[in-house]
Amino acid sequence: MKSCRILPVIFLPLIFVFVSGCKTYIKIPIASSMPVNFMKTMQGGKKIGVIFNTASASIDPGLSTVIQSSAEKKITEYRYFTIVDISRREERLKEVIFSQSGLTKNVMEFGNELAINGLIYLDVPKSPVTSCVTTSKKERRQGDCKKYQTTGTSKTCSRYENNRCVTYKETPVTKCVEYDYYYVDVFESTRSTVVFLKGELMNVQTGAKLSYTNTRSFENSISGKECSSEQYSFDQATELAANNVIGNLSPLITDLSVRIESDPAGSPKIKRKLVKSYLKLGEESLKTNPPDFEDASRQWQKALSESSYKSLYAYWNLALYSWYSGDLDATEKYFLKASDIGGPDFLKGGKKMGMFGRNRKDNIALFRKEKERLLIEERAAGR
Repeated sequence: MKSCRILPVIFLPLIFVFVSGCKTYIKIPIASSMPVNFMKTMQGGKKIGVIFNTASASIDPGLSTVIQSSAEKKITEYRYFTIVDISRREERLKEVIFSQSGLTKNVMEFGNELAINGLIYLDVPKSPVTSCVTTSKKERRQGDCKKYQTTGTSKTCSRYENNRCVTYKETPVTKCVEYDYYYVDVFESTRSTVVFLKGELMNVQTGAKLSYTNTRSFENSISGKECSSEQYSFDQATELAANNVIGNLSPLITDLSVRIESDPAGSPKIKRKLVKSYLKLGEESLKTNPPDFEDASRQWQKALSESSYKSLYAYWNLALYSWYSGDLDATEKYFLKASDIGGPDFLKGGKKMGMFGRNRKDNIALFRKEKERLLIEERAAGR
């Protein structure tokens, strides 16, 4: 059985190629989570400014800086929004936003001037709180043996000759039949820390908003009478708060792994070797550093032509390339062709390494869901 050797991942701005010793996978960014009413609120807008209110709570400036940087880092990690530098208007925006509610003419004007679709403003309504609680319980432990018992003898072979035992030894079996038990006090200390963080996302054109306030605590339990350090607990609670707030304001972009195929299925028998060679050449073009997607597309187009436009996996690979390149209409066309040629058996297949349990039908359904989102974003970018 052929073994698979894992090679490094090759990074590109919008897509990754994952190469194993067996197969090649394209990783396409998709929105794997979406806050409730997000698309209705933002209408596809992705450019935002970030404002942090440091005056609402009597909080140490050092802690405030940590909370702000953690939230901004989380926005970047979610990979959806593009943060625009609004520092030249930040103080004036703070005055407008934190002194009024709802959309104002000034906010709309600032949004147009700064070329942003929305604002995320972050607030610390209360200072972080922490507490330490120590509990104890009695645990029964097994001590020394109080009484032994020896039962009979057992024979074991200690030496063989020609597969025959020639020497035996007798071993008494001694075991403990009664133990001494005692009890000990076992202590556990739990530190709970809450970082109160409020986030609000506003569409600067419509005034529509999403908001979320974190009140969840980070809890850490360790053995003993001493809790974990306040600094460690604060750092973890800050990470938790930032993740909860941004997770309720921003989609999360992750990478969908879909496999490139080189099977000449569907091609005329006389052309199968030639079609397979073009499919493989396209796959090899993705193993260069950086991957040559344009050449891969050319090779798959040749495979399609040589197959009299019957190659199932030429259509499939071209659909993935079109998805990667942002040509949604071509992606839909190629997926439909592959589905028509391959039929139900083709659509049910694909549950192999790297596919994370999805079949081809699932991946096509994911594309169509993403297509709706991407078209909304395209319209927003054109406004």
